[in-house]
Amino acid sequence: MGILVYEYFLGQELNNSFSSAMLKEAKLMVGSVANDLKKYYPDANISLLINKEYKNIFESHTIVVRNYKKNIVEEIISYRGDFEDIMIIAPEENNILYEIINKLEKQGIKTINCNSEFIKISSNKLKINNYLKKSSHAKKHIIKTDSNYKKFPKNKKIVAKIIDGVGSENLFIFNDRHELEKNKKFIKEKHIFQEFIEGNIVSINIISNGKKKFIISINEQIYKKKSNNEIILDSINIGKFNYMYDLFKTFSSIILNNFEGSYGFIGIDAILTDENKILFLEINPRFTTSYIGLSKSLNFNPLQVLFDKKFSFDIKNNKIFIEGINCD
Repeated sequence: MGILVYEYFLGQELNNSFSSAMLKEAKLMVGSVANDLKKYYPDANISLLINKEYKNIFESHTIVVRNYKKNIVEEIISYRGDFEDIMIIAPEENNILYEIINKLEKQGIKTINCNSEFIKISSNKLKINNYLKKSSHAKKHIIKTDSNYKKFPKNKKIVAKIIDGVGSENLFIFNDRHELEKNKKFIKEKHIFQEFIEGNIVSINIISNGKKKFIISINEQIYKKKSNNEIILDSINIGKFNYMYDLFKTFSSIILNNFEGSYGFIGIDAILTDENKILFLEINPRFTTSYIGLSKSLNFNPLQVLFDKKFSFDIKNNKIFIEGINCD
């Protein structure tokens, strides 16, 4: 058996201007995934399709060096006979993940990923909010979101976020519309706006095997100020809200039941208010930052849930673990 793992940031030519934080997260992410794959399939060929400059970082794994004479889809297709499974780790930004998966689907290649239609809808934070509003069950969990900040009350806090952004970059909180307008130099064309809701920011880690969806961890995201208005993700309190499993299971089902094609690792971000109301923020149809610390919290290999159809676990047995992100 062989599994080919392609990581977008580590698979690019070195003249790309990615931030050190992005590259660090990519290295930790692909390392965690590859290690868990190797633990579950110790005799399998787990290969990483990345730039040759990162070979020394992953000495315990087989490296397939990127061939930049081919685009990534052409290259993956050329390996279709060498691997039974292919896993794509890539951002939603600029439809990168969607384009790769969609083109592979057209060539009859399945991956350990959500299907392209699921990715297309969930990658756009404005589109998915409008989509979920059509559901009578989901709409009560939706926060007011719009591309025009003037549609929000003048004296209320406003969140500005990138419509398909990676991580927490370019994330701002303004005390009111006047403060936003004074700082419009920070607002990009791709920013959308959202009503600010007080509460804990929660990330729900879900693994779908195509038939069933399993919550494996319910985490608290801790943010800190980068400047007067900009905030960044600082750490993740993994497993913090596992004791509220029943409540989050109901919420996640209400959200995900509106979609088909979920497969692999999925993250849902939400706000938990003091009244225990859960409000939807976004879906990440891919591996998220919290995966890096999951193995330290769980008493099992998270990928067992994906590959072992008979595997069972009790989420309340997981340990609480704080994973520092160090995004500076």
